[in-house]
Amino acid sequence: MGRVIWTATALAIALTLPLSAAAGDEAKELFIKGRDHYGAGRYQEALHHFQRCLAQAPRPAVHLMTARTYRRLARPDRSLEHYRKYAKDAGTSPHATEARKHIADLAGIIELVNKAEGMLDARQPLEALPLLNEALRRSTWDRTYEGLARCYHQLNKKQKALSSLKAALGHWEAYRLKWKTNHPGTAPPDDAFALKRIRALRALETEIASATRPSPAPDPKPQPDPDPDPD
Repeated sequence: MGRVIWTATALAIALTLPLSAAAGDEAKELFIKGRDHYGAGRYQEALHHFQRCLAQAPRPAVHLMTARTYRRLARPDRSLEHYRKYAKDAGTSPHATEARKHIADLAGIIELVNKAEGMLDARQPLEALPLLNEALRRSTWDRTYEGLARCYHQLNKKQKALSSLKAALGHWEAYRLKWKTNHPGTAPPDDAFALKRIRALRALETEIASATRPSPAPDPKPQPDPDPDPD
C-alpha cells in the first residue's frame, strides 16, 4: 500500500486501542507486544503477535490492528477481511469511521484487479491496463504487479512484463528474507501462502521468459554435390 503518514495524535490513538477485558492475560500480552512492534514499524513481528492473539481472543480490537498491519504489508485482501470483521462489531467505536473508509478503498482496489484479471482471461489487455495502473496507484499489491506482467505479456512487451513480475516476486522474497534474517530458523507469518505465491509467479516468469527467446534458426538445407570434374 502507499505509505501512511501518521500524525502523533493518530499514532497515539492507534497504540492505545484497548483489548476486551474478557481476553486472557496471555492474549493481552500478545496484543500489547503486537502494538509495540506496529508502532516501531516492525510489521511482520506485529502480525505474528496479532495472529497468535486472534487464535485466543478474536476481539474487534485485534481485528482492527491486524487489518492495519496487513495494510502496511501491502495485503489489501487480508486487510479488508479483518476490517470487515472489526466493523461488524465496532458499534460506536471511534475507529468505525476509519474502518468504513478503508473497507471502501480496499474493496475498490480488489475490484479493479479482479476486473482486469477477467479482461486478461478474455485476452483484452488494452482494456485491462488502465484498471491495473489505477490499482497500482493505490496499492503495491503483488496481484497488481502480476496482472501488469500478464497484461504486458499479452501486449508483446516482454521486458515490461518481466519487470512487473520481478516486483511481484520481490514483494514475497523480501518478506521471507527479512523475517529469516531477523529470526533464523523460523518461518514468517503466512509463509505457506508466500511460498504458494512465489511458485505461481515463478511459473509465470518461466512462461514469459521462454517467449522472449528467439526461435532456433533452422538447419541449413543440404547443398547438392558440385558437378564432378569432366576429366
